[in-house]
Amino acid sequence: MKHIARLGKNRYVQLDSYGSQHETPVANFLVGLFVVAIAAMTVGAAVGIDITNLNQGQHHDQPKR
Repeated sequence: MKHIARLGKNRYVQLDSYGSQHETPVANFLVGLFVVAIAAMTVGAAVGIDITNLNQGQHHDQPKR
C-alpha cells in the first residue's frame, strides 16, 4: 500500500509498504525440493538420461530377421 509521509513544510516522501509474509520451514523445504528436482532433470537432460523413468535398464536389442 502506498502512502505519503510528511517530512516538514512542503516536504513529502511517498512510501510503499507491504504486508509481512511468514515463511514456514515446510514451505522452504518444498521450494528447495522443487528446485532440486528441476535441477536434476536439467542435468539429466544435458547428459542424455531420463531420470523420470527409473526402470530403464540396459537394452540389448536383437536384430530382426
